[in-house]
Amino acid sequence: MSVSIHPSLKHLSKRSRLPAISVGRKRGGPAVPDPTVPDPANVQGDVYLGIPKGCQAFIFFIINDASKFRQALQSYQPTSSADVTTVLQAISASKDSSSGDVDIVMTQIAFSQLGLKTLGIGKTGDTRFDAGSMLRDQKFLGDQGVWDSVFDPATIHGVIMVCAKSLDKVNSGVQTITDTFSASWEIKQTLSGNARPGKYKGKEHFGYQDGVSQPSLRGLTTPHRGQLEADPGVIVLGYPGDPLVDNPLGPQRPDWARDGSFMAFRKLEQDVSGWNKFVAKSAKYWQEFTPVPDEVQPPFKDDNEKADFVGAALVGRWKSGAPIQLAHFRDDPSLATEDNANNFDYSVPGIVLPTNRYCPFNAHTRKSAPRNLDPYLTRKYLESSLIMRTGIPYGKEFDVAPNEERGLLYVCYQSALDNGFVRQTVGFSSNDFFPTTDILPQNHGKLSVPVCETLLDANILGQDPITGSNPKVTVVDGAIALNKKPESGQVTLAVVDSNTSEKYLVTGFPQQVDDSVDKFTPDFFVTSHGGEYFFVPSISTLTAWSTASTTTKSKLDIMFLIDATGSMDPYINQARDSIGTIYDDVLKNGSWSKDDIRVGLVAFRDHPQKQATTFLTQKYDFTSDMSKVSGNLDALEAKDGEDYPEASEDALEEALEADWNDDAVMVTVLITDSTPHATGESQDYFKDGCPKQNDPVQIADRMADLGIVLYVLGCEPKLSARTAGGIDFYTGITEKTGGKLLTLNTKDIDQLGDIIVGLASDAADSEIALSENTSAILKRKGDNISDITSDLHKQLTAKGVKHWKFTISDVYSFNSDAKDNVKVWFEAKKLDQTVRDKIKSVKGNRVNSKYRGSNGARPTVTLEKNAISYDQVEALVTKCLRRNK
Repeated sequence: MSVSIHPSLKHLSKRSRLPAISVGRKRGGPAVPDPTVPDPANVQGDVYLGIPKGCQAFIFFIINDASKFRQALQSYQPTSSADVTTVLQAISASKDSSSGDVDIVMTQIAFSQLGLKTLGIGKTGDTRFDAGSMLRDQKFLGDQGVWDSVFDPATIHGVIMVCAKSLDKVNSGVQTITDTFSASWEIKQTLSGNARPGKYKGKEHFGYQDGVSQPSLRGLTTPHRGQLEADPGVIVLGYPGDPLVDNPLGPQRPDWARDGSFMAFRKLEQDVSGWNKFVAKSAKYWQEFTPVPDEVQPPFKDDNEKADFVGAALVGRWKSGAPIQLAHFRDDPSLATEDNANNFDYSVPGIVLPTNRYCPFNAHTRKSAPRNLDPYLTRKYLESSLIMRTGIPYGKEFDVAPNEERGLLYVCYQSALDNGFVRQTVGFSSNDFFPTTDILPQNHGKLSVPVCETLLDANILGQDPITGSNPKVTVVDGAIALNKKPESGQVTLAVVDSNTSEKYLVTGFPQQVDDSVDKFTPDFFVTSHGGEYFFVPSISTLTAWSTASTTTKSKLDIMFLIDATGSMDPYINQARDSIGTIYDDVLKNGSWSKDDIRVGLVAFRDHPQKQATTFLTQKYDFTSDMSKVSGNLDALEAKDGEDYPEASEDALEEALEADWNDDAVMVTVLITDSTPHATGESQDYFKDGCPKQNDPVQIADRMADLGIVLYVLGCEPKLSARTAGGIDFYTGITEKTGGKLLTLNTKDIDQLGDIIVGLASDAADSEIALSENTSAILKRKGDNISDITSDLHKQLTAKGVKHWKFTISDVYSFNSDAKDNVKVWFEAKKLDQTVRDKIKSVKGNRVNSKYRGSNGARPTVTLEKNAISYDQVEALVTKCLRRNK
């Protein structure tokens, strides 16, 4: 044996992931923490060691009560990697005695992006995870199967896996977990898997040894000879190998993400019958799967040997786990031992560049665990692509129930989804031209043409035959006249649609099809029925979450967008003083402390193409230093701007892209006396839209999706006097976000502080109520909004829920035409002529007579905490359904 395995694990030497018992300890001395290596006691157990199991249940759940769920977490004890080490030692020791099998329940918990949001947890720093669910990536990942309904992102907040050697123990563990969380969650579905029995132990349903190519983590596990190795941070967040840690000048993860990992789950159905038929039918074409058929000595004695070789060529390993790179044409179980199974690369003596002499480039293991692609891909890049897989088969044995579904409950871990799961799925497995073996792209399916029906199928075979996708491609009928045979390399053909005469350019790599050979069409044998991305928090983070207060937004971010064109001079002068006092006014509310509040500013004018302007936008980032805010306001002056509409759409885009705090109530306040461009106003130099293609309607939708509430303070009397439809437009787009159009008159500018405090308080309570009731609302997704609202309002009233209610007098009037306009803008998906054509002309003064002129009444501003109203619940339901559409 070439590696030093701890004596307490001596009977588990065949295991691909063995803990390095000496981690963090000096020989003969006390434990010494190593800052570059995770603490096994703080990492959940399945992440890098893999929980040993014979049976496993995945409990997919949705959180109904965030506060009660946190309380239940206090009683939940997840299995740590240190616990797994102890169990492995016990298993090894049991083989030295007659103590019997070790059958212990072990569990792990993970959360979806929506689950973290429900608990009030911010972003993880992984762009793919933070963007949402796996469902949004369905086409990108190449999934074409029908997804199970459980993988609707609105119905999964998390998953708890329960593992043990026996089914009875797993069922007992599931019951304990169910009892622990019963008052706080709803179980959406439980998926169960089990290791295959007897001689099939350790094999997946096609019959091949699984988990052979697992990597070893430096300092955490003991590597076998030749085993691929990676830094711990490739799998566990917060250590070298984590792409964010390796880039200290870039954005960093929150502290609570350290010692966590990202888990990708997929339910993969395997067509065992189709696989068996394919390799059997391919037997007579076995020579097409190797460039050196003459090296087969002695010759294959029958079709069974040929079929076994075809299967090994597609997988990259024989059923024993022996790599085809070492056991070229026949299985050799001696090469499947722990010291041989990974002790190879794909080089061949005498051949300098990457070669497929013995292992096809598109073999499954060569795609999913690539080796030695120098000089085209660095070893560091390949190392960063490694994942830790811990899936388990599901379904009955094919021999017992051939017509029933079976497959793999796929699980993998990584510190960056795009580096691991996504790169392996899209960049490696589904990429005809991976691995990179030349300066020019090479389609690795070309050697397999004779077993294909069409050139299209030949190209598909360049993908991983096990996990590659089967893209639906329309085949163009008819012949294309060629003046000469295309040369090798990429070509472009001009194709004309015979029905519409539309022209298309098709680019690809040509290959002649051999019609002289008996051919049949290969198939894809693995179908995805859905999945999800999860975050697996550390043990300490789970403890912190369990004792934290119920979901609240503990911070406040306010971004002011101020129209700085010439007509805004009186408002800017007054606003400068009022905004400066907002900080103190907000503190008086008592919801936030001094460091919790950040203020940002975007000043905007207009595009310079047809008018004089000194700038388009000037952005001042969020800061808690109010002296900086005051300084920025002092430097602001009103000038320029010739047409009535101004570049508020560009300011809105700046606000959308600002560095918002995930733990904050996010409020944008637009102060202006004009509309954006292209809303249908006269004297608009850009009637077709913003020169930078910024669409305020689409921006408002994106704000709503991100939870940014938009308020517009319409400067009167100019907004209603200068614009034909500004009031209706702003009312419609602010309602998309849960905000509102308010009025700001020069004589009432001192109310600005009260307005900001009021709308921030209202928005904060709305966010708290949203996080606490999201599950209950989504359970009724598809029901009538009024029915959901009515029932939820009764429940919250019965609980005595109170909510800040901010009110300001309705200064604007809305007749039926105006209300129709508001609905048009609220429902609009983009700003174009189709929408503008629906807008009706509204006659008369839009300001209620009571508030007109210098002697008009002063709007009443109130902020009271009362029992939550029906209107507030309706707004809550609408916002929830929109964010989770």
